[in-house]
Amino acid sequence: MNAIVITLSLLSACAPLPAHSAAIVIDRSDSLSLEDLCDAVAGITESELASPNLDSRSTIQVWITGDGRNGGARQIVPPTAIPVARSALAGSASVQGKKAALLQTVIDACLHDVVPASTSPIYDAVDNAARSVSRGPGDDSTLWVVSDLQENVEPGLTVAIAGEVGAKDGAHPRSRSRTVPMQPAPTPVIDASGLTIHACGYGRTSNGVISREDRDRTMAAWTPVLEGATAFVFDPACPSKS
Repeated sequence: MNAIVITLSLLSACAPLPAHSAAIVIDRSDSLSLEDLCDAVAGITESELASPNLDSRSTIQVWITGDGRNGGARQIVPPTAIPVARSALAGSASVQGKKAALLQTVIDACLHDVVPASTSPIYDAVDNAARSVSRGPGDDSTLWVVSDLQENVEPGLTVAIAGEVGAKDGAHPRSRSRTVPMQPAPTPVIDASGLTIHACGYGRTSNGVISREDRDRTMAAWTPVLEGATAFVFDPACPSKS
C-alpha cells in the first residue's frame, strides 16, 4: 500500500501545471476612439505579459470584429509565444526585451488594422477567438473583449440586449434602422470552457455610461451564450498601460 501511495504521489508531482494563454477581441465600433481602443489593448497586453502563470505553452493573440465589407472577424496578431525565462539562470533582461517587442507588435497591429465600423458583430469575433485559444483540461486562460458588448448583428443577442422583441433597432444604442425578427432563433452557444471572459471599456464609449439596468441586461444576454466559462466579468475600464 505504501508503494502505491508513493507512486501516485510521484505521478501527481510530475503532472503539468495548468497553462495560461490570452486572446484579445477588439470591437471596431465607432463608439470608441482608436486611441482609446489601442490604449486598452496595450494595457491588457502588458498585464498578460506580467502574469505569474506563464510558461512555454503560453500565447497571446488579437482579433478584430468584421463588418459587411470584409466578412467575419479576423486575426491581426496570430497566436504568439509569450517570452518566459526557461530557467532561473536565464537572463531576465533578454526576456523583458522580448516582451517589450511583443507589446509593441500588438500596439502597432491595433493602430494599423483597426478601422472604425458602424456594426458590431461581437459574437462572431468572440466565437472565433474562443475556438482559437489552445487549452486543455484544467487550463485557465483569458479572453478579453474591448467593447460595451452591444451586439447589433446576431439577432438573438441583439433582441435580448435591447430588451424588446420585435423592436426597431432605433431603441438599440448602435442601431442602423434594421427591423429585428419578431422571434429570432436562439443564439448558438460559444464553447468558453476553461476561459475567463473579461469584457471592458464601456465606461469610455461615445454612447455615454451604460446604466446599471443596461449593464445587467447585457450580462444576462451574454451569460448563457458563453457556455462553460470559468468567469464572466464586465468592467467599465480596461487595464491601463504603465
